[in-house]
Amino acid sequence: MEIKDQKFYEHLVKIIKMEKTWQCRIPMNKRKDFYVPFTIPVWGVVEPDHVHIDNHLNYVLHVDKGNIVAATAYPVHDRFQFGKPGSLISMHGPVRFFNQGSYQALAGSGVASVTGGEGSCSPTVAIALCSLTSAMTLFGAALIYQRRLKPRLIKKCLKDK
Repeated sequence: MEIKDQKFYEHLVKIIKMEKTWQCRIPMNKRKDFYVPFTIPVWGVVEPDHVHIDNHLNYVLHVDKGNIVAATAYPVHDRFQFGKPGSLISMHGPVRFFNQGSYQALAGSGVASVTGGEGSCSPTVAIALCSLTSAMTLFGAALIYQRRLKPRLIKKCLKDK
């Protein structure tokens, strides 16, 4: 996004201050007979002669039978870019597609499902891992007691008699 002139810069400042909104629309399908409206929020800090704009956005699209039925975008507060009239702002971020009104990722959308996604496991696997960890801990404690603590206790008790 190019901040072409002072007029556009002032418009951008009003969007950051939430005095105006940045309205967009995307085609609902390939026929382009209906459009889905959504707002792109711009989060930033306004200084006297420049702005710091959060340029990292997440885009979420819900799809039903090949049609986009909902869309939203939200800023992720982690990257800021300096902006003033005549500068260029690089707005970017991932686009995620979900099935209908749910947060179940569509196949091939490049995102793991919220339930059972990357880094998660089934309850059976979790119980098995916890059981294995408990058994290994008990085995280790018994081994330390048998090899190190018990002989010291016996030696100390015999020494005291």
